[in-house]
Amino acid sequence: WTSAAGAQVNMLQNPDFEQGYTGFSTGYINWPTGAPWCYTIRADPRTWNPFLPSCADHTPTGSLMMILDGVYREIIWAQTVNVLPGATYRFSFWWVNLDSRHPPVLQVRYRNNATGALLDPPFVVVPSTVNCEWKQSTFTLQPASGNYTIMIFDREDAEDGNDFAIDDMSLVRVFPPVITRHPEAEWACDEG
Repeated sequence: WTSAAGAQVNMLQNPDFEQGYTGFSTGYINWPTGAPWCYTIRADPRTWNPFLPSCADHTPTGSLMMILDGVYREIIWAQTVNVLPGATYRFSFWWVNLDSRHPPVLQVRYRNNATGALLDPPFVVVPSTVNCEWKQSTFTLQPASGNYTIMIFDREDAEDGNDFAIDDMSLVRVFPPVITRHPEAEWACDEG
């Protein structure tokens, strides 16, 4: 017996921010220096705010990440996608904390654009450690209709600290494994 799954294709536009400020929406302001409610797309957080650590981008073949000075309940990142009703999808992204004071609390929300209904997976509570170590968060979406907006919010209400970066977003359809029967294997088992 063998098992195989369908190829996984990332359905998101500009998932690694290598195309700059395109393919996503945000409630933040693109600003040349770090300030609350602002963001930038750069290779190094320290070039945006000298008080942040110099952390490398997560993308193995790229150099850019989305760097934010977080504020409570604002949309960090959002993108609308067409999905198949009843299929299963996996949404994931990588994040890194850039300031030990009041780390972000990230929330993913899925909005069904046909009904306006919101689905809320669990929050991502970011540890206060600042060590430039990227962490991945993964969530499942099983849509009822074909058009959804995926959003990431910051739920931390303190403006002091709350600096972080995200990178390498992914939305892929999850296919169930396909099991194939091999007659040779069955024959070998019958032989004892």
